[in-house]
Amino acid sequence: MASHGKSPGHTLYSQATQRLGAFRRPVPLAILTLILVLAAVVGLWRYVNEASLQTAQARIDRRALRITSDAQRELNVMENVLRGASGLLETDPSITQNEWRGYVSHLHLADTLPMVRALGFATANGRFAPISMMTPTASGIPAVGFDLLGDTARHASLDRAAGTGTAALHAIPGDNRVDFELYLPSYKSIEAEGRANVAGFVIAVADVERLFDTVTRREPRVELEVFTGTPATLLYSSNTLGAAAGPAPLVRKTMTLNFGGEPLTLAYSATAEMLGPNDDNASTAVLVGGTPARCCLEPSFFCLLATAPGCQVLPRGRGHSQR
Repeated sequence: MASHGKSPGHTLYSQATQRLGAFRRPVPLAILTLILVLAAVVGLWRYVNEASLQTAQARIDRRALRITSDAQRELNVMENVLRGASGLLETDPSITQNEWRGYVSHLHLADTLPMVRALGFATANGRFAPISMMTPTASGIPAVGFDLLGDTARHASLDRAAGTGTAALHAIPGDNRVDFELYLPSYKSIEAEGRANVAGFVIAVADVERLFDTVTRREPRVELEVFTGTPATLLYSSNTLGAAAGPAPLVRKTMTLNFGGEPLTLAYSATAEMLGPNDDNASTAVLVGGTPARCCLEPSFFCLLATAPGCQVLPRGRGHSQR
């Protein structure tokens, strides 16, 4: 009687099925592990990138506050110079042009306030305010005899100064230079104040570019643009980013400097690289995250190789199988 054994074909099919089943069981776990590790790496990268941007934003916030405070301080110093000159004129209203030149020379403005181009005085005479003294004289500086009230924009600034008793600021855009003119009322006597007792206005002509170059010198990695008026008129640009092609600014900060009744908008921008190296937290996070990622990936690939058809992982110390 013939025996009913398994045919060779059936045996080969069973062996192939067993191998395929053995191969399929670890694969989903390995793929899932790989997906989780990749997701963790992407999440870590996003966290590090966000942390870097937050660090850069905090840095530009601090530097913008520092520059704005420095600019405010320089303007306050200029106002104090005007007050000193106003006190001189109130004490001696008959001061001559030569005496005025000697007074301005004694201030050594080129060393103490290099942004101040000239100091002058305009006499208030009803509907007119002609400049009676100006030192030094140069191109772009109002000359002796120029009527400040004849210019509508200057007229508004002089009215503001007379009404508040404080310095009023007026921006003078030009082709090659933008100047600030600061006006401070000077009264007929020290005791007499108020609009009706205004004898004239002390004038300071300041170079806007030199002013903001001075306060941004300690922060060369920050781009600064200064605007005034509505619509906004550009008064100054440090041109830090325009000097060389590169990535667009990633962090920005806008601040308002209120002085002399003329609000100035200071727009700061920079790239993260311009603000300096990132904190060590970013590199530490990558190092800490990379170690477990490696520990997870290596067993996953080992599992895939060990269970692949035709592959066999041999124990240490064993050679090829004997024939």
